[in-house]
Amino acid sequence: MVIDLSVYSKEVVVSVLHRLSYIFTGKLVSKDKQIAEIEFVKIENGYDKENLEELIVKELNDQILRERISQETESVRNLILAHAFSRTNFIKDNG
Repeated sequence: MVIDLSVYSKEVVVSVLHRLSYIFTGKLVSKDKQIAEIEFVKIENGYDKENLEELIVKELNDQILRERISQETESVRNLILAHAFSRTNFIKDNG
């Protein structure tokens, strides 16, 4: 399966390979700076290559969305964590 690394980062692809490792074993082979290929080493019984490619694309898109949400909400998460682990009372109790 060919992967365009200008669309999906190497980190995202490796994350997907790990996440789906209970279904198949695959390795990422770089073809050039922009293209890589997932080579299937072993596929569990009950799955075929076509189904796996569809599953991989869905998971790649999911991981990109997760990465984007993580980047966009990083400052809010950091503020919440700072408050949670701080002894400072940022929010005043009105009651």
